Amino acid sequence: MSRVDPEQKLLDDILFGRISRRQLLKHAAVLGLSLSAIERLIGTSAPFVTAAPAPAPAATPAGQPKPGGTSVWAAESDPVSMNPITNSAFQSTQGFEHSYESLTGYDSRMRIIPALAERWDTPDENTYIFHLRRGVKWHDGSDFSADDVKYTFDIVLDPQGPAIWRPNFDQVDRVDVIDRNTIRFSTKTPFPPLLGAFAILRSSAILKRGGASSNLATQINGTGPYRMTEYVSKSHVELAKNPDYWGKPLPYIDRVTFKVLEEEDARVAGLRSRTLDYAFLTPVGEQRLRGQRTIVLTKSPRIFLLSSSQTCCGSPGVTYACARPST
Repeated sequence: MSRVDPEQKLLDDILFGRISRRQLLKHAAVLGLSLSAIERLIGTSAPFVTAAPAPAPAATPAGQPKPGGTSVWAAESDPVSMNPITNSAFQSTQGFEHSYESLTGYDSRMRIIPALAERWDTPDENTYIFHLRRGVKWHDGSDFSADDVKYTFDIVLDPQGPAIWRPNFDQVDRVDVIDRNTIRFSTKTPFPPLLGAFAILRSSAILKRGGASSNLATQINGTGPYRMTEYVSKSHVELAKNPDYWGKPLPYIDRVTFKVLEEEDARVAGLRSRTLDYAFLTPVGEQRLRGQRTIVLTKSPRIFLLSSSQTCCGSPGVTYACARPST
């Protein structure tokens, strides 16, 4: 269910010297990262690892995903806060990214695709007009509209506001509601990164109008495929399928639990006992499970933000472990 995090991959490439400055500028523009945001993000580096997506649901003989079932995933640390405007550390994003959405998103090939905006026009180089998806419901059953988008970005664009990724939108001059299903973003200069800035879900997740007055740290009212039904600090995050999700047939899994397991010994034991479906591992943990036929090990580079201080850490060899489905 988790998306690949594009700006984290870019920062990994930076830290490990895989791209030049020219390539950095090109990729930053595609992803919607302003130069000031990149400069704030690049800090000290140290070996570390992060989490991986859960394995896909079992397929039918025809090759189509089989809906239903539950899955338990390891969370390596407590989310601390589910507020998508003020928090972007991986553990926080892991907690809310299945419940909130923005105007655009990414597909599996890292291409920007429509999300809450089903299409957009650019009548001139400083104007984006977004035509919002109709029939979208908030998790509380109310209707999504352009007023929600304006409300969110009035918060994000406020120089004195709480949005830590506001620099990604520093070229946005104003946001105007045209009608219930249409909203206009006017920029100070031509600003191609805008679409990517929405998609990375860094201070860009759309809140319901008035939502900032609720406890965003522990409560979620989004439009995404999963509703958060319970968050117990340092214990677990419980997600349930949103039956009103606009993007049917998604999601396929009925219920997902993130179990907070900070100790790798607990994650290794959970994979061995099949009480966990996925977890991330250090190289030591990988060696302990290597060769076990009930477990699938996958490696990938990864980078993430430790906290709102924007310090980066990376690892050239993160291992993701998934328990094989029972036969």
